[in-house]
Amino acid sequence: MNKISIAAPHGVFAALGSFVLMLAVYLIQSEWMVEWWVSLSSTALNLVFMFVACSAYRKAQGTATFGEAWTVSMVASGVAALVGMVLSLVLFFVIDPSLPQLLVDLSMDQSREMMESFGMSGAMVEMQLDEARKQVESAFTPGGMAKNTIWALAFWAVLSLVVAAIMKRTPKSEFA
Repeated sequence: MNKISIAAPHGVFAALGSFVLMLAVYLIQSEWMVEWWVSLSSTALNLVFMFVACSAYRKAQGTATFGEAWTVSMVASGVAALVGMVLSLVLFFVIDPSLPQLLVDLSMDQSREMMESFGMSGAMVEMQLDEARKQVESAFTPGGMAKNTIWALAFWAVLSLVVAAIMKRTPKSEFA
């Protein structure tokens, strides 16, 4: 079996798992969608599927070089990122088109609280929030989501290096 045919389904499973988590949080308490633990849970789920994909590849091949393990984990995370983006588009533009604005408002409230806890003055907070609002609003457009997916792929490429270093297994030599 080739790397893509093993890794791609694991990426789809990771994306579906993250989407189910996002839907559950949305249905239970949509305000939680901007909490750090939701993103961390989704990242952890993706990492688990990267390891599972590498493990499946090693089991099928008997070995996995660093490069093969990196490719497998990167394909899994890349597929997860792309499928996840499509599912997020469905959630934000088909299921609940008002959700992006709610998430922007919640993010701005969190930012305001953080800035005020650091002792920033009212005028400075407002200036920073105006700029931040533009960036956060653009992140919830299809183009912004595509751009964020590209940045996410760079993040996953680095994590794939770690996964590959852990999951590589070279063939045993007759002298070892």
